Amino acid sequence: MIGRQAFEDNLIRNLDLSNLIYLKIINESTFENNQIEYLKLPPNITEIEKSAFSRNQIEILDLSNYVNLNKINSDAFLKNPLKEIKILDNLSLSYVEYRTSSIWDDFIKYYNNNNKKSGDYKLENEEWKWYPLQKSIINLQL
Repeated sequence: MIGRQAFEDNLIRNLDLSNLIYLKIINESTFENNQIEYLKLPPNITEIEKSAFSRNQIEILDLSNYVNLNKINSDAFLKNPLKEIKILDNLSLSYVEYRTSSIWDDFIKYYNNNNKKSGDYKLENEEWKWYPLQKSIINLQL
């Protein structure tokens, strides 16, 4: 377990947690206020708590491989320059309703209004658009 705010306010740019197979929850504000551009989560992640990755530099957020992820709490990716989010279906995403618009909150509203459908969501002309997830094609030579 990584404690709350454990790596808050550092200069982390690349974060690869893929070797932490027993880590299932990213706690509140754990990586808040860094410079994270590249993020790879633990393979068995189930939940990302409030503000866990807020105030970073994440533009492309790929959550499409995390089949156990089922909950992302409010502000988890707030104040990131998000442009693309790849995500699976039926995740529970929460946001702060009374706050003025943010890229992250706008994404959550769009995802929820899109029946929580898996996809490749892209920010185009300041609006979220849905595209189907592209399956990886592996070329096997026998």
